[in-house]
Amino acid sequence: MTTEPLDSDVFLDARAVRRRYGGKSDMALWRWGRDPELGFPKPLIIQKNRYWRFADLLEWERTLPTSKAAQSSKRLSRLAVAAAGGSQFLKEMILAWIM
Repeated sequence: MTTEPLDSDVFLDARAVRRRYGGKSDMALWRWGRDPELGFPKPLIIQKNRYWRFADLLEWERTLPTSKAAQSSKRLSRLAVAAAGGSQFLKEMILAWIM
């Protein structure tokens, strides 16, 4: 008889977590973990290897904004940065105005 693991029993290594979120880098995972506003789950570290509980990742995903307004805001900020071209000052001004 085989038993399926529960979500709380499943751990993902850093490679699997990066793949899950679109091929993000190790640095992105590190930054997410250090950003208190983002609330990204902390990994379990075993012999310098990082593992995340799958259930914690699912719970974190449920807390992310999925509203049309949040998506539109992201889209607008990307457009603003692109429209400003290479000017850092313009990028900051446009992003401040949008947010």
